[in-house]
Amino acid sequence: MAEGEYPKAESARSFLPKENKEFVKLFNEQKFRPRTAILKVWFEYPKNMFFQHIPAKDKITFMNKEDVLTSVDIQEIVKAGGRIIKILDGIVYEENFKTPPYRD
Repeated sequence: MAEGEYPKAESARSFLPKENKEFVKLFNEQKFRPRTAILKVWFEYPKNMFFQHIPAKDKITFMNKEDVLTSVDIQEIVKAGGRIIKILDGIVYEENFKTPPYRD
């Protein structure tokens, strides 16, 4: 989640498999906002990646990596040149607080 975004717990719901095509398209076109989600995704790493998402001791491939990420992390992968292939599972928050909840 971006700075200042706090999802409302009561707006949480399970990701529905029928939403896969729509959500993948929204992420790859960088249009998922203003929703927030925590999703298990299958993605392709950016070809010009200058940071390492997973510790070096792990054996990884740079294609078809499966991981649990927030919607902001997923968007950063796409911004860096990666691509979301499939969403496997997760939670979608339909609504965010307009101000930080701890201030009220």
